[in-house]
Amino acid sequence: MTRRQSTRQLASLVLRFFIVIAAWCGSSQILAQESAEGISNLHYLADESPLDAEQVMASGQWTALPGQSVNFGFDERWFWFRFDLAGGNETQILQLKYPLLDQVTLYLYRRNNPDGQQDQGRQ
Repeated sequence: MTRRQSTRQLASLVLRFFIVIAAWCGSSQILAQESAEGISNLHYLADESPLDAEQVMASGQWTALPGQSVNFGFDERWFWFRFDLAGGNETQILQLKYPLLDQVTLYLYRRNNPDGQQDQGRQ
């Protein structure tokens, strides 16, 4: 396996990004932010299959992340992440500081109901 293939495979590990928004959020735009203020309940799910968003939502296999930073090294599993955002009228912003990701899919939920999906990156 070449280094380029390894890099692409690593990027595909985090290809699916799952966000559960239990509270009202002001915007679904993806921009940049320097802090993780307002984010709570950060969990991840390591997926061997891959699962779809409904299966992941129903899963009881979520693990609490011990901080605001993620580093799983090289792993061939898919990783899903969920967190709650504090409500309010201000715009909510998400920045992913990992330049090797080709694509990230955000699944937006409000009060445990699907409220949209955004695909970012190369299609």
